[in-house]
Amino acid sequence: MKILFCFMGTLNPSCGGVERTMCNLIHELQDRGHECTVVGWYRNAPYAPFSNIQKILPTGAREQRQQGFRQVMEEQAPDIIIHDGELLGAYALFPGLAGRKRLLKAFPGKAPVIIDMHHSDIRGRLRAPFLKRMYYGLTWRRNFYLRIAHADAFVVLSDSFRKDFYGFLPGVRRKKITAIPNMNSFENASIPSGKEKEVLFVGRLDNPVKGVDRLLKIWSEVCRREPGWFLRIVGDGPDREYLAALAQECGCSNYSFEGSSDHPEEYYRRASILCMTSTFEGFGMVLIEGMQHGCVPMAFESFTAVRDIIDPDQTGILVPPFDLDQYAARLLDLMRDSGKREAMSGASLRSSRKFSKSRITGLWEGLFSALAETSR
Repeated sequence: MKILFCFMGTLNPSCGGVERTMCNLIHELQDRGHECTVVGWYRNAPYAPFSNIQKILPTGAREQRQQGFRQVMEEQAPDIIIHDGELLGAYALFPGLAGRKRLLKAFPGKAPVIIDMHHSDIRGRLRAPFLKRMYYGLTWRRNFYLRIAHADAFVVLSDSFRKDFYGFLPGVRRKKITAIPNMNSFENASIPSGKEKEVLFVGRLDNPVKGVDRLLKIWSEVCRREPGWFLRIVGDGPDREYLAALAQECGCSNYSFEGSSDHPEEYYRRASILCMTSTFEGFGMVLIEGMQHGCVPMAFESFTAVRDIIDPDQTGILVPPFDLDQYAARLLDLMRDSGKREAMSGASLRSSRKFSKSRITGLWEGLFSALAETSR
């Protein structure tokens, strides 16, 4: 099949979890003989493996980018179109109420359109601060109705998200919404010998979403009681300076800000525990990445898909949001009990295999086949 991926930026796995998972899917589809093309309309870090298949729309006026998009569509004549929802909406390539009409004119033939929603945790986002909740409630509902009306399939990351959309969007065509989780980032991962007494955070330092301030407050209590352990914070973002100052203000010790990394697996191999303290997530890929390397995951139960990943007290630890005292107590217990860590480490690795690349790619190919059959 000829598959066209549409993405706002330049797809590069080093830019974040969404980019990494989309790149993984494209690589797997290419390996299975599908012809993939990627079109984007903002340029950021290039990704060499996609240099021959990635097309960047002209910079400048939106009309020029729209015309460039139509040209790509005519040249490629894809069998399947996949985009991340950013073709439609208030700040999209085809904005406004008339955007759908202009977008449909750009699609030649009857190629099925799939919207792949990586940021689909409705419940989590409606726990955001008041003004953001108002924004999500007003603009998201309208944009989601528009996107689902435009798409032949609307893919979310979890069955729990699908149920949330049914409640958030009364009257929506339920048959269009399907669930396909993200796939593993690594193949044939295993538990390294000689795990260190290290706690790890991996993610963008965007505090309203990732809640790294919570982790620093937790660590300020934990580090005093277990001085033999070390916290590594891997990632960068707009709140790095604020968080560095907060760590000092809280009296944290035995920690480091490592910056961003193109090879987080080097940190996963060493760490014994992976901590997530997010306000909300789409799927929480870093949890699965850590589990693939035997890191025991800990997270607040602040997004519905977290139970798709962590089986509480079997493959990891879940804490009610946002109970910092309980999180610190559970973390200390895990740090002090090597037997529990070892058991959970093995269980988490085994559990991560349900997100294997072969299984998840098969789910995508099944969706392609179903849509192709329907469109005939």
